[in-house]
Order: sequence, then C-alpha cells, then structure tokens
Amino acid sequence: MSDPNQNPYGQNPYGQQPYGQQPYGQQPYGQQPYGQYGYQNYPPPAPGWNGFAIAGFICAFLCSILGIIFSAIALNQIKSRGERGQGLAIAGLVISIASIVIGIAVVASSNA
Repeated sequence: MSDPNQNPYGQNPYGQQPYGQQPYGQQPYGQQPYGQYGYQNYPPPAPGWNGFAIAGFICAFLCSILGIIFSAIALNQIKSRGERGQGLAIAGLVISIASIVIGIAVVASSNA
C-alpha cells in the first residue's frame, strides 16, 4: 500500500526530503561543509608597528643619540618578532648618524 502523503514520483509533496535522507552531495541537516560559513581559513592579522621604530624616527630629529639607540633596538625586535617598521628604523638610523656627522663638521669648522 502506498503512502498518501507522497506523490507517485517519490518526492514529499512539500519538497522536503524524508528525515535522514539527503540528495547526493548535500550535507546532513545542521552541518555546514568545510570552508563555508565560519570554517574559512582567514589569514592571520597583520603584525603591528614597532614602537621603538616610531620613537627612533622621531628622536632622530630631536635627539640624535636617542634616535640611534631606539632605531637599533627596533631593528633587533623587528627581526625577531616579525613586526612592521623596518623602514622607519633604518631612516631613524640614517638621519641620526647624518645629524651627528653634520654637527661634528659644523663644530670642527667653527673652531678652525
């Protein structure tokens, strides 16, 4: 005897599959396939800026000695931690060294 709720073609009249039976290639109810809806592999967040690199760049204009110290510390930390700011640290070193060399040249030329 046939079920009165099923049409003669074997499908539920409401368009739903009977409980526990899914069409080929579909996930069971309540389960999402890997890679969709919350299971995606997002890239890790970008590393932050190194504070010593920023401080070294700023101090390069204000106090060259501190600019050299902070920039050198920043380069070591950036290498070990993988942070951002290598360009700032290098610029801080170059500007600090150039400022010291120019300062020494000015003092030497004024005494001569």
